[in-house]
Amino acid sequence: MPKHGTVREDGKIYLRTRLGKQIWGTQEDWDNAQSWRRQYNLKKMLEHRSKDKKWKIGEFNSENGLYYLRASGNYTPMWGTLEQVQKLREQKRAMKLAYKEKMRPVKAENIQNNPKRRRGDFDPILNLYFYKRNCLTGVEIWYPKEKFQHYINMDKQTRKRNAKRRNSAPD
Repeated sequence: MPKHGTVREDGKIYLRTRLGKQIWGTQEDWDNAQSWRRQYNLKKMLEHRSKDKKWKIGEFNSENGLYYLRASGNYTPMWGTLEQVQKLREQKRAMKLAYKEKMRPVKAENIQNNPKRRRGDFDPILNLYFYKRNCLTGVEIWYPKEKFQHYINMDKQTRKRNAKRRNSAPD
């Protein structure tokens, strides 16, 4: 079976398979199909990234009797059993631990090789305030006073919001 976009000797382009038959078309048909795919995927991506996500991982759907796993490549929901949800969560946990383990020596080396700084340290030469250091790359981030204060306020708001969310236990 040819791949999508394969060009035949007569100049026809493979579009898709429908009901077991291969559908071939012109360059114009191929461009229309690509345009439609891009629009469809963009629409699905925007739906998926919206603030009001309909489903969370592991949430039960009473309509089909399955649990939400994730969004597929074109952002359509994928459903599965409770065992599949648990397996997905275990895989994510294992990947996170493996990444932390892999990056531990890099992080330790960057911390050891760079001078200790505290948030808010002032550099009189640059007239900037120290905000943070990326622990993996060792890059230091410095800001002017106004921008530094802005990010500090944002951090405080985030901490308050997270604390409020943690303290409000669902009934």
